[in-house]
Amino acid sequence: MERINRACTEMLAFIEATLLLSREESSQIYQDSSIDLAALVEQCLEDYAGQIADQSLLIERNYLGSPQLFLPVNLVLITVSNLLRNAIEHTQGGIIRIHISDNEFSISDTGEGIPADKLTQVFERSYSTKVGGTGLGLNLVKRICDRLHWTINLDSTLGHGTVVTVVFQQKEKEIPNPL
Repeated sequence: MERINRACTEMLAFIEATLLLSREESSQIYQDSSIDLAALVEQCLEDYAGQIADQSLLIERNYLGSPQLFLPVNLVLITVSNLLRNAIEHTQGGIIRIHISDNEFSISDTGEGIPADKLTQVFERSYSTKVGGTGLGLNLVKRICDRLHWTINLDSTLGHGTVVTVVFQQKEKEIPNPL
């Protein structure tokens, strides 16, 4: 039941993020809050545990500490969840590596990879490699990264896998003036 509730919450956050990002005049995306990135990644891994097991995937974690980030939690969740889901869907019987350090994380896989001539298209709306896919996931991730001044890098070799790295640009946490 908890997994269903989290899935509904994630879907609602996805819809809200899409609506907010579509309103260019909107200056408030979401409220920033303290995020334990490693805990958030572990929550996503738990949500995808069935798919991970079904595809005989090995998850390797390299968490250099557990950085506390001050960012919009829903947008970080959508970003991590989409990137992790893509790695799971495109890797069969391989390895997914998750690396976390300071203000960045990366997800690499030993999956099918992306052809070099398609790399420039992966963030475009409606680009999808799977039948029935909407092509909205990576486009939304890219829009979130652009809007919040995060850097996203994608490197892929056909037949060898993909590495996606996101570097978070944190705002300075406002500290109230003492009286």
